[in-house]
Amino acid sequence: MLRVSVKTVCRMIADKSLDAEKCCPDKRNSPWRVNLDSVEKHMNLTIESISSEQAAEILDISLYTLCEMLKNGELTGHKYRSGPSPWRVNYASVRQHLQRLNAMAGPSYD
Repeated sequence: MLRVSVKTVCRMIADKSLDAEKCCPDKRNSPWRVNLDSVEKHMNLTIESISSEQAAEILDISLYTLCEMLKNGELTGHKYRSGPSPWRVNYASVRQHLQRLNAMAGPSYD
């Protein structure tokens, strides 16, 4: 289950985040038939990814810096809509980035 509002599903269909088609394309208020593969894909992406706000907080950086890192390929993610914080960030890439930072910092002597 996606656990999102009807309004969000409509936005996802409009943004082409979900594949869907109208049951009766001629009718204005016709219901939509959503492709189950696209729902499964979305569910897998949300499990494997985190919001841009969460990633920025984990990395202790601004959203602007996070978006630059995504655009430059330092982190992996996908853009799922337009507007503020439109990214879902691959959680594994955030962990790898933290590991690289820790390796560069060297051993800690407490």
